[in-house]
Amino acid sequence: AAEDPAGAFAASRNAMQAALDDPAMAGKGFDGFFGPTTLEQSVDGFLSVDLVVHGWDLARATGQDERMDPGDVEQVHAAMASMGDKLRGPGAFGPEIEPPADADAQTKLLCFLGRPA
Repeated sequence: AAEDPAGAFAASRNAMQAALDDPAMAGKGFDGFFGPTTLEQSVDGFLSVDLVVHGWDLARATGQDERMDPGDVEQVHAAMASMGDKLRGPGAFGPEIEPPADADAQTKLLCFLGRPA
């Protein structure tokens, strides 16, 4: 990956997409951190969330456009809220920040995740 990060990402993405396109693989169940789940549910609840949230992190760190797609904001907020306090802690998310009274949905999500918007 160090020599070709874009190629490594593409290979990983393609392998994951192939697994999700296969109904038997996508629906395969296992006992996850939050209880019984499937590959499809885990990808949607973790990997998709990571792409949205860390996309914002990278945009913020590099001075790029930080706007998230409103549909992604809604989906990520719902997914993260369903995890309750299990999402807080070292290596995950810090304490929730109180959003401003006039906060938009993206700011509310970021504050929920402990990120100063």
